[in-house]
Amino acid sequence: MTVPATAVTRLSGAAPRVTASSDAELPPSISVRICIDETGRVTTAAVTTPVAAATATEITDALQTWRYAPYSSDGAPRAACFSLTFRVK
Repeated sequence: MTVPATAVTRLSGAAPRVTASSDAELPPSISVRICIDETGRVTTAAVTTPVAAATATEITDALQTWRYAPYSSDGAPRAACFSLTFRVK
């Protein structure tokens, strides 16, 4: 089930720290698609903005450590997917 990012609450996890590789420049923002299970654990994280493979790995590795409050629908916890966009500093 796809939900807006505002429908879930992150409980823990630091924002990913990314570094530009010597042969690739970072875009001003990076979008990702995150899926969580019924307990709020991240099950998949995929970078949807074109970036170097090493950068995508840095981001997805960090996102896999995040925890969310379970998404609830009709009073029951449900698996959910949503998109987030990070600004690159």
